[in-house]
Amino acid sequence: MSVSYSSRMGYGFIVERHELPKEKIKQFQGSNYAFAIDGWDPDNSTYFFGFITDTADPGEYFIIPPVTSYDHDKFMKMMDEYKSYFPNQEFYMPHNYVFSCID
Repeated sequence: MSVSYSSRMGYGFIVERHELPKEKIKQFQGSNYAFAIDGWDPDNSTYFFGFITDTADPGEYFIIPPVTSYDHDKFMKMMDEYKSYFPNQEFYMPHNYVFSCID
């Protein structure tokens, strides 16, 4: 059995496992915006929630653009879904992240 790794860049939020509402875990994991950073153990993984903007496999690279534009409607759908999982957050500020994944 082989292990597959990749690095990704995305715009959104990092969600620690303990932050997920227990009653919404399966729904969250099935979201088009939720990506397990440790795909071998998705039930205990930290997640990225947002848009994946680029991916690099081992030995590859990509240029990080200085400014990334996003489709406004898709962005609003992603934000609304995120707020449905975490309705009591004080701030909803997405960020650009680069993260290394076990696929």
